[in-house]
Amino acid sequence: METHAKEKRIHDRIPFTLEVKGKAFSGSGKKCRFQCITEDICFHGMRLKIHEDSFYHPDQDVKLKIRLYRGDFFLRATGKICWVRHSSKTPAHMNIGIRFTRIRRFNAWCDRINCAFCRKMVKDTKGSEICLQNQKDS
Repeated sequence: METHAKEKRIHDRIPFTLEVKGKAFSGSGKKCRFQCITEDICFHGMRLKIHEDSFYHPDQDVKLKIRLYRGDFFLRATGKICWVRHSSKTPAHMNIGIRFTRIRRFNAWCDRINCAFCRKMVKDTKGSEICLQNQKDS
C-alpha cells in the first residue's frame, strides 16, 4: 500500500529547467559545491536534479546562484533542503527539494515564474526568452 505525505507547498510547482550553481553546508562547516538544473520551480522553492552524493540531507543550508535567462546574470538565493530522493529514472542522480529562505531580486524571480506559468515564452532577436504577457501592444 502506497502512502503519500501531506502536501505542504503553498504554490504549485511547474516543470521548468534553469541552470543552478550552489554550495551545501554541513553542520561542521564542510561545504560541497555543485552545478545542476531544476526539474520544476515555484515562487518559494524548486526541485533540483543533482548527481548522487551522500552529502545532501534535509534541513541542510544551501546557497544558490540561479540563471534566469541564457547569458543573463545569476540570481542569488539561500535556502534549506526539505527532502532528498533518489531518481527512479537515473540511479546516478537524486532530486532535492529546496525551500528559499532568502532570494535577492525576488521581483525578477516572480516575473520569471509568471512567464513560465503563462507559457508564452518566445525567443527575442538576441536568443533570450521574453514573455508576451509583459509586452505592450505596438
